[in-house]
Amino acid sequence: MKILLTGGSGLIGTRILETNKGHQFATPDLPDFDITDKDLVARTFQDYQPDIVFHLAAYTNTQAAQSSPDKSHAINVVGTSNVLEACQKVGSRVLFFSTDFVFDGEKGSYTEEDGPNPIGEYAKHKKEAENLVSQSGLDYLIIRTAYPYRAVYELKSDCVRWMLPKLASKEKLTLVDDQYLTPTFVDELVSSVYLLVDKKAEGIYHVTGSECLSFLDMGKIVCEVWGFDKSLISGISLEEFNAKMDRVNVNPKNSCLSTDKLKKDFGLVLSDFRTGVSLMKKQLEV
Repeated sequence: MKILLTGGSGLIGTRILETNKGHQFATPDLPDFDITDKDLVARTFQDYQPDIVFHLAAYTNTQAAQSSPDKSHAINVVGTSNVLEACQKVGSRVLFFSTDFVFDGEKGSYTEEDGPNPIGEYAKHKKEAENLVSQSGLDYLIIRTAYPYRAVYELKSDCVRWMLPKLASKEKLTLVDDQYLTPTFVDELVSSVYLLVDKKAEGIYHVTGSECLSFLDMGKIVCEVWGFDKSLISGISLEEFNAKMDRVNVNPKNSCLSTDKLKKDFGLVLSDFRTGVSLMKKQLEV
C-alpha cells in the first residue's frame, strides 16, 4: 500500500513510520512541504499517487490558537481542504486524525454519535476540518484520539514524559484534579491505526486508552510505576490553574471518549493508563 503521510515528524507520525510493516511511505514535511500551499500539495500528490493519505499535520497549540486563530485556521482547515482536494484528484482514501477537544466536556464518555460542541479556536477548526472530510465524497476514516504519550520523542514533550525528570529530581508538582481525559499509549494507537486501515474501516472511531483520569490521577500512577514519592504531587482545580498560568480556558472539563464502537466492530481495547506507562517504562529501560 502506498501511503502519503503528512505530519510525519510529529509525536504520532514518527511512530507510524518506526513501526511500518511493509507499506510504502512518502513523508513530505516542513519546511519543504506546506499543506497551506495548494499547488504544492496537488503536485506532491500527483507525483506520488497514494492509495491512502494519513493526514496528521496540524496546528495543535491550543493556547496559541486563541491568540493566532488565523494561523490555526490556515493549517487545520485550509490545509485540510487542500489535502482533500488533492485526494479527490488522485482517487485516494483519507485517514484524518482528530481530537477529544471537539467536545465541550459537559458530559464525558462521548461516543461517535454525540454531537461535537468545541469551545476553543483549535477545537473549532478541528471540527470544521472533520466536516470537510465527511462531506468530501472520499472514502474516509476519522480517528479521534486524546493525550498521546510515548517512551521516546525528542522534539516535543507529552502528558507523561514532562513529569519524569521533575519527579526524579524531587520537584513538587501541582496537577489539575478536576479535568478528565483518556490518555493514550502511542504504540497501541499506531497498531490500531494499521488494523483499521487494513480492515478498510470507514466513518469515525474513537481510539484512546481505556481509562478516564484526571492529571492528578495520572501523576499518582506515574509515581507508583516509577517509584517516585507521591507526596511530591498535589491537586489544583482547572479554573485555579488557568488563573495561575494566565491561560484562556479552552480545555473541556471531561472529554473522555468511549471506545465501545472500536471494541464492538474490531475487538480492540487499548490499555489502561497503568499498563501503558508500565510498557513505556520497560521501553526506556532497554
